[in-house]
Amino acid sequence: MGSAPKKQNRFLVFVKEHLAEAVTGAFLLVCLALFSLWGFTKKGLDIKGTVASAVMLLLLAVSFALSVPKMLRLFKGSPEVILAAMGERSTRRRSIHPVVSVVLLSLLLRLILFLAAYLISILAEGYQGTVLNTFKSIWLKADTDANRYFEIADELYRGAGGASANIALAPLFPMAIRALSLLTRSDFASAIMINTVCSAASSAVIYLLALPDLGRRSAKVAVLFTFLMPAAIFYAAPLPEAMLLLLCSSALLAMRREKFIISGIMISLASLTELSGILLAVPFAAEAAAYLVRTIRSKGFKQSVNRLVFVAAGTVLSAVGFMLFLGLNRYVTGEWFGFIAAAKTLKGLEPTVFLNAADSQINGLVSAFGKNNAAFFGLWLPNIVHLFGALVVFVTVARTMHSPYSLYFTAYFVVMASISPLLSVPRYLAGLVILPFALALLCLSRDDGEGIIRARAKTLVVSTVLVVGQVFYLIMYVLGYDIY
Repeated sequence: MGSAPKKQNRFLVFVKEHLAEAVTGAFLLVCLALFSLWGFTKKGLDIKGTVASAVMLLLLAVSFALSVPKMLRLFKGSPEVILAAMGERSTRRRSIHPVVSVVLLSLLLRLILFLAAYLISILAEGYQGTVLNTFKSIWLKADTDANRYFEIADELYRGAGGASANIALAPLFPMAIRALSLLTRSDFASAIMINTVCSAASSAVIYLLALPDLGRRSAKVAVLFTFLMPAAIFYAAPLPEAMLLLLCSSALLAMRREKFIISGIMISLASLTELSGILLAVPFAAEAAAYLVRTIRSKGFKQSVNRLVFVAAGTVLSAVGFMLFLGLNRYVTGEWFGFIAAAKTLKGLEPTVFLNAADSQINGLVSAFGKNNAAFFGLWLPNIVHLFGALVVFVTVARTMHSPYSLYFTAYFVVMASISPLLSVPRYLAGLVILPFALALLCLSRDDGEGIIRARAKTLVVSTVLVVGQVFYLIMYVLGYDIY
């Protein structure tokens, strides 16, 4: 009778010591079961598609598995080790505040992008009558969602495009255009102004978000990478990506600083900008759980009730935006989830198993090779590069990435890849604010003389690759390739 408690204690000790292995093993088994089920039920299975899907799932599984030990330590209430180099701080007076410098950097990069696009357009298509007409011909593409957003801004969801189709687009961005157009009298000018302001504000928020993990130098690099990403051209177009970037980064910063009510509001606004904004609920839940565990362990449950109320309030607020969007669906189409059918009508998007993304894209790449260069270079090649490139980056930084960000990446990748196997991967990844953050983490080195040299070399290589990719992507955008 007296030995039973000891056995229980030994069992608990064993579980605690091997919990990470158990969670990792269970996750890998789920991935294996999912892949097996997908393989046995999919029609038209071929070798190249199967291999591509297997590699995609393997990279995703490894990325998650490598982050499990750190994730469990966070949920136990243990503070994460900050790997940022702290030796770079100094008492030297700076002529310009770091936040101001990154805002100016983002505006400079925006100006360079506009000038480059204008030059490409003039060389390829000639002068369009006036500078404004040429500018509009560059950024206001007929086959993007820009005109539909303008239609919503002008006529709400009663436009000629049909309410059932337009309801696939969330309302915050067109409503902001509608409000600003009262002053500008131009939907196009309003959209460009909104995106410029949102991009500048995002640079400041991303810098503050990256600062505790990366230090000042690498936090600036994270901002640089954000606006050098190939799909960063969409932050300049009359589309909601820049607004989404600001709201997502603001939500992450607020939850990182334990401001859960503010974070909940930002998540709601992000959900009203793009439906992918609701996926911020994943890092929110992780940050909130870790925060409550730390608080209860340090102060006890009774003294932590008020903190629990704040977290609960933030949780409720985070769902308000999505619920409002569902209510709008009900009002416009008569269906709570009318946006699902609308997305299929408007963009050809419908739910699918996320493993189909790699399968369809590798097959699309192979079938377009030598036959349809526009599709090969404009759609399939960028998709494949971004799809597997993002996975490789997150595998590389999984051990050091902030745990809720790892969960966010996994959820975001799976859900967005499940929307449709034909999704535009670069544009969807433009809404994943932690991707340039991960790239900056990849370039991080210890803050000694030799480490700084290595960090700068890696930063130069990554920057060069991103610039080449953005120029290539910008040329395709200006020339009207289907990259959307």
